[in-house]
Amino acid sequence: MMKAVMVLLVGALLLPGSPAIAAAQNWYIGAQLGQALLTGDSADKVDDGISWGLFGGYRVNSTVRLDAALFYSSHDDEVEDPGDYTIKILSFTFGPQFSTAVGKNVELYAGGGFGIYSIDLKYEPEAQPGTPRDEADGESGIYGCAGMNFLLRDNMYLGIDVRYHHVFEDEVLDGDMITMMVRLGFDL
Repeated sequence: MMKAVMVLLVGALLLPGSPAIAAAQNWYIGAQLGQALLTGDSADKVDDGISWGLFGGYRVNSTVRLDAALFYSSHDDEVEDPGDYTIKILSFTFGPQFSTAVGKNVELYAGGGFGIYSIDLKYEPEAQPGTPRDEADGESGIYGCAGMNFLLRDNMYLGIDVRYHHVFEDEVLDGDMITMMVRLGFDL
């Protein structure tokens, strides 16, 4: 599985070297806003968080692009759980996406790749004995995504992006993350 992902990634990186494909390339950037949900034990300690960030990439051709996204989310205490928990996550994801046009103004895409996650957990006991925690950790992982873009103008689109982030070695964040974002993007 990992070997197949690496072959796809290397192939996607080599495609821009082709003169025929180089004529069809362009850059895009945008902003995103949505919700981040945690899974596992972390979901029992904190609420879902508001997530926001930036994204951008390189459109190799009409069906392949290399995408990078930066997300920030903050998750506060779940009221029913004793103690005051806060988890803040800064995520950077990058990888290929594959798309197809549906009609003239709609594009569907799916992709995946690698992620880097900076996780900050704080815990303060409330009205009971306990040891405060203040832990920060950097983790890696993989993600899968799917989405839809709606063309608003020639160089502007509104999109919906859903990603499942599987975090490896999640010592501080006990679980994974799902992000659901609304994106406003611009072709440069």
